[in-house]
Amino acid sequence: MVRAVAFLALACRLAAQSADGAPLLRQVAETLRSARQLHFETVTDTELTSERHRSWQRGTEVLAKDGPSRLRFELSDSTGSYVAVSDGVTLWRAAPDTREFMRGPAADTKGGGPLGQMALRRSELALKYMVSRLTDRLLRAEWLGTEQVDVAGRQVACAVVRADYQPHGGAIGIDRWTQTFWIDRARLIVLKSESVSSGHQFPDRPFEETASRHITRYRVASVNEPLPAALFSYTPPANYREMDRLERAFPRPSKELIGTTAPDLSLPTLTGETLRLQDLRGKVVLLDFWATWCLPCREQMAKMARQKMEGVFVLGVNDDETPEKARQFLTENNYRWPSLYDGKAGDARRLFKVSAIPALVLIDREGKIVAYEAGAADSADAAIASALRALGL
Repeated sequence: MVRAVAFLALACRLAAQSADGAPLLRQVAETLRSARQLHFETVTDTELTSERHRSWQRGTEVLAKDGPSRLRFELSDSTGSYVAVSDGVTLWRAAPDTREFMRGPAADTKGGGPLGQMALRRSELALKYMVSRLTDRLLRAEWLGTEQVDVAGRQVACAVVRADYQPHGGAIGIDRWTQTFWIDRARLIVLKSESVSSGHQFPDRPFEETASRHITRYRVASVNEPLPAALFSYTPPANYREMDRLERAFPRPSKELIGTTAPDLSLPTLTGETLRLQDLRGKVVLLDFWATWCLPCREQMAKMARQKMEGVFVLGVNDDETPEKARQFLTENNYRWPSLYDGKAGDARRLFKVSAIPALVLIDREGKIVAYEAGAADSADAAIASALRALGL
C-alpha cells in the first residue's frame, strides 16, 4: 500500500512537470540567444477590437544573421517600412516608403538620418524581442499537446505551449497578456505564435474594453543552418534615389493626404482590364482597400452594398495573394463594383500610404482627397457620410 501511494505521488509529480511548458520556453530562448546563424521570415496579422472599433493590419518581417557582421532586416507594418542589409563590408539602408537608400562601410553604423537609424534600431529590437517575449515576465506556462503546423507547404509536428505574462509597465491599458507558441521540438524554434492582450487601450475612452490579437506565421525558420550569400547583398530598385541620409518620417496618411491631389493609379482589375484613376475625373470616387482574409473589410463591404452608394463610383483595391480568390469572393456575394488587384507589389498601398485595412479614401470630382479613414468603426462610416454630404450626395 505504501509503495502504491509513493508510486502514485511520483506519477503525479512527473505529470505536473511534463505539463509545465516553462522549461521548453527557456530552451527555445537559449537557442535563439546563442545562435550564430538564423533566418526567419514572418507574416503577422493584427486585429484590434472594442465595442465601437475594429481594425485589421498585416505586417511582414525578414530577419537573417550570420555571425556578428552579416545582417538582413526588412520590415513593413503600420509604422512604416525599413531595410538594413550588411555583407560585412558594406551596409545598405533603405526606406521603401520614400524610395530612398544609402550605403556606407559596414562598421559605420552611426548617422544616416532618422530613418537610417531606425532601420538599424528596429533590427536590433527584432532579435531581442524574439528572445525576451518567451521568458521575460512569465507567470506560468502550460504544455497543451502536439499539433501540425504548415511551413512553406511542409507539415511539422510542434509542441503547443500557452503562457501567461505580466504586462510590461510601458504597455498602457493592458490588463492581461497570453501567448501561445507552436514549437518545433527537434530544432527548438517557434514556427507559429499567437499573442492576445486585453484591457482598456484607448486613453480617451477609459471604460471601453479592448482586445488585440497578433497571429504570426513563419514562411522561413532556420537556426544554425548554412545561409546563402545572396541573403546579405542588396540591389536597390531602379526607381530608388541614393541619399547621404534618410530624413523623412512616414506620414500619417489621414492627416497628410487630405486636400492633396490623388496620385495617378493604373492597375489591372480583377477581370483583366486596366483602369486609370485619372480617367475617373469628374466623378466622386471611393477607394476601398480590402482583402478576403480581413473580416472587418468583409463587414464594411456588406454595409456598402446595402447603402447602394448613389452617385459614387466605388472602386475596390484588393490585397489578396491571388486575384482568383478575390474574384470568387466578389461573385459569391454579388458585389458588382470593380476592384483593382494590388497584390504583392503593393503599388496602390504605397501611393496612398495604406498601412492598415480596411481603408476608405474619398476623392472628389476634381481629383482631390477629401476624406481618409482607416479601420472599420462607426466613426469612419460617419466621416465618409459627412464628406459625401459636403459634396452634395
